[in-house]
Amino acid sequence: MTPQQLADDLSIDVRELRRWLRDTHPRSDADKGRPWRITSVVEREARVAFGQPPSLGTDLKNLRADVRTELSDLTSEVAQTVRGASKQLREAFNDAKSDLRSEIDGDSPTP
Repeated sequence: MTPQQLADDLSIDVRELRRWLRDTHPRSDADKGRPWRITSVVEREARVAFGQPPSLGTDLKNLRADVRTELSDLTSEVAQTVRGASKQLREAFNDAKSDLRSEIDGDSPTP
């Protein structure tokens, strides 16, 4: 569902919905500028926030799919963060190893 579709359904201005989305569901820098992806969970929260009860006909299958998608996205973000941290640690270790070798070989003056 798009913000425009949900805003129309809630009978509110889409800018108001986007402002609420930014405040309650801030996005990562990578997601900024990309289209919003409104999950059924966020849709229900918005309906409550804007005074409309959640739809009783919410499909459990869609909810499960949304949760799976969100978990998959989070897993990818965590994996990317771990890879980045691992690379930084490897580089720091190699730099320290190189410095130690230079010190042992006498390439750098000792203080």
